[in-house]
Amino acid sequence: TLFDSIVKDMDTFARKVSDIGYTSITLDDIAHLTKDKWLEPEVNETVALYSDHYRKIFSVCASHGLDVYLTMDVLSLTPKLKEKIGTSRKLAHEYLKRLVDTALSTYPEIKGVILRIGECDGKDVKGIFRSELLLKTPGQVNRMLKELLPVFEHHNRLLILRTWTVGAYPIGDFIWHRGTSANVLKGIESK
Repeated sequence: TLFDSIVKDMDTFARKVSDIGYTSITLDDIAHLTKDKWLEPEVNETVALYSDHYRKIFSVCASHGLDVYLTMDVLSLTPKLKEKIGTSRKLAHEYLKRLVDTALSTYPEIKGVILRIGECDGKDVKGIFRSELLLKTPGQVNRMLKELLPVFEHHNRLLILRTWTVGAYPIGDFIWHRGTSANVLKGIESK
């Protein structure tokens, strides 16, 4: 099957990157691997199929000594999920917390999540999930991090925050402007 070929190619890739000294790998993504009560039943069925395949990839990575990190766009939506959340940040945060908690509980192989902010799919993107821009200001990012960090701490996993689109809204200069970075991290204490 196609997926057997992908696993074989991943084995070759993982061996080669491990041989030159890499210790981890990033794969896409939490949304495609985590079922949720707010998703369409057919989406949850597809996610369950992906889950079985990804476990094989996780195993291949582990066999070569590579830690696995998954990406997560803020926010990937299906039509039903978009209808449920609407413009409510409270519901978006509730969903994100549940999604992360489920993923980290289901997949102990995941060492952490790379949380991509500023991501928005173009009109040409087709698929189950479509990413939409949820976070536009440093304060919004700060509030979301305060909601999500306890979930990562509970599971003793790493959260890596990164911007995707440079220049979008007030958060767009996050990667280079000290003031924006300070506002994002304001009041968040690291252990």
